[in-house]
Amino acid sequence: MTEAKGMTKLTNENYEIWRILMEAVFVRKNVRDVAVGTIPRPSTGPNSKAVRDWDRQNAEARAEMILAVEVDQLAHMTAGTAHEIWEELEHVHRSRGFATKMALRRKFMSMRMDDNQKMACWIGDVRSIAFRLKQAGIAVDDEDIILVLTMGLPDTYDTFVVALDSTDAAALTPRLRDWTTPQ
Repeated sequence: MTEAKGMTKLTNENYEIWRILMEAVFVRKNVRDVAVGTIPRPSTGPNSKAVRDWDRQNAEARAEMILAVEVDQLAHMTAGTAHEIWEELEHVHRSRGFATKMALRRKFMSMRMDDNQKMACWIGDVRSIAFRLKQAGIAVDDEDIILVLTMGLPDTYDTFVVALDSTDAAALTPRLRDWTTPQ
C-alpha cells in the first residue's frame, strides 16, 4: 500500500479510478511530471544534479506504482522508468476496443440492485460503471443513469418508479442529479 491510507490497489477491474488516485499520489510526492512523461530524463551527464533529481523522482514514482497494485499486476511493472510503466498500464487496462466497450455497456444496462443493498451503494455502483463508460469514450447522460437506476430496482420500488415516470422531465433530472450526487 502506498503512503496514502486506503489507497485502492490496481486490479483488472478498476484502472480508471486507480489512475486518478495514482496521479494524486504523484502530485503529492512531487513526481507527477516524471511519472507521466512530461519531463524526460535530462542529458546533462549522469552525475549532474538534474539527472540525480530526475532519477530520484523516477525511483519514487516507480515504487509508488509498484506498491499500489495487486500481485497479479506486477508483470506490468518491469520497465525501467515510471513513465514506461505508466504507459504499459494504460495500454493494458484502458478500455478502447469495441468488445470491451460493448461489455461495459452490457454490464451497465443489465445492472440490478441486490435485495439487501442500500440505496446509496446502488447509486454508487451505477455511477461507477457510468464513469468507466465515460472514460472509455462512451457518452452517458443523466437519462441513461436514471434509466439504469430505475430498471435495476427490485419490484418493491415499483410505486416509486411509477411516480418518477409521471414527473415532468425538466423537474426530475436536476432533482435526481442532486439526489445521486454525494454531498
